[in-house]
Amino acid sequence: MRGCLVVVLGAVACIRGVAGYKIIQDSLSLHNCNKGVINAEGRISNGLCVNFKLKEPVPPTSKVLIKAYRKVNNNFVFSGISIKTTLREVLGLKSFDLDSLFNKCFKPVAKWPLVVGTDYRCDGWSPDVTKFPPALPAGEWKTELGFMYPNGTTFVDVHWLVRIVN
Repeated sequence: MRGCLVVVLGAVACIRGVAGYKIIQDSLSLHNCNKGVINAEGRISNGLCVNFKLKEPVPPTSKVLIKAYRKVNNNFVFSGISIKTTLREVLGLKSFDLDSLFNKCFKPVAKWPLVVGTDYRCDGWSPDVTKFPPALPAGEWKTELGFMYPNGTTFVDVHWLVRIVN
């Protein structure tokens, strides 16, 4: 691992499902990495690719703040979607096909508790669009995921850009 990288690559992952739309993953970037806590890198290359290794334990009450933004007039505008939950709960989510991300793509499986010093690697995940809500509006979307300690101190931010196309 090369520490925290901000890697933005063109879309190569495209998923179409019975929902009548497809999701094109455009980029993934990592920001504000606390290198004393985590080594991480991510990109889009034939699907989502993420590698990380914790350097110290993360408490079970550590939070993940998920916010979704939709592109309007060349600016990302907050959509009103904001979810704050624990990292432990996120690792157990089944919606948005996160179950396959954490349990099938990641080697070893990314489950609670995450083990300090373990290299977690996901190479080429593309979400199953049938696990998404059926009527997501078309357009460009940015999802921000802020991983933080219970006191609110961030140890990594993830930005995932996708396009929803009918």
